[in-house]
This record gives sequence, C-alpha cells and structure tokens, in this order.
Amino acid sequence: MKSLKATCTEIGLEYENVAITYEVSNNGSTVVARDLPIPDCGIEMDFVVDVPLVDSKGRHVKTLRKYAQAKGGKPGKRKKPGAQRTDSVKKAIADGILLKTVNPDHWYTVYFSERPKNGSASEKMIQSAIDFGIIDEIFYVNYQGALS
Repeated sequence: MKSLKATCTEIGLEYENVAITYEVSNNGSTVVARDLPIPDCGIEMDFVVDVPLVDSKGRHVKTLRKYAQAKGGKPGKRKKPGAQRTDSVKKAIADGILLKTVNPDHWYTVYFSERPKNGSASEKMIQSAIDFGIIDEIFYVNYQGALS
C-alpha cells in the first residue's frame, strides 16, 4: 500500500504535467526546466517555460520566461484541492515573495486545479498577491486539463 506522502507526490506530479500540457498547447511554450532550484532564496520552481510573444502580424518578437508552481489535486468528497486549500495558496504566495526578492523581474505564474470559494481567505490572499505584484498570472485549470 502506498503511503499518503507518495500518493500526494504522485498526484502533484500528475497535476504539474496537466499545467505543462496547458502551457505548451495554449501558449506554444517550451519547457526549460522542471523542479528548478532557486538557490539564492531556497525554493524550487515546479517548472520553467519560455513563451514566444508575437506582434500583431504573428511575428515572434521576444520570449517571456515564466517561473511556475502547480498547486492541484483531484476533486472529491471532503477534499479541498487547488486554491480551496489555504496552505497551498500560502505556499504559492511565499514562493512568489522569495522569487521576487532575489529576482524582481522574474515572471511568476501559479496554476491551481480549483478556484477559491467566493469571499474565502484564499480568494483574498490571491487577490492581495496579484495586487502587490507577487503573482503575475494565475490559471485555474482542473485536474483533467480544462479551464475552471
């Protein structure tokens, strides 16, 4: 029988793959790294991608490097996956603060498998992190890879 930690790690890795697939399919991103340590601040990014940016004529003009965390889980009875878990939201925000402390210009993206409940502490934390420039963008992509 698998331990709870092993199961959670497996589910987390599966969700990381969902987020990467979304990035590649929808943004034409190229994976640069997975589980990338950021040694100056002691964190690790789930993945890093390069996104081609194009002008109005569809010509590639520059590349945006995104540093991303994927916080997701399988929905189910009595489960709080994604942004419904305040501890997952807090960790994503803390990682963003630490990343921006050592490299303020890094673009930080967070993927959550579920949206926070309206008016919840999670929703307020996320909005504060966006307002203060800690998180540059958020995607809510469910465990099956669809936008929620």
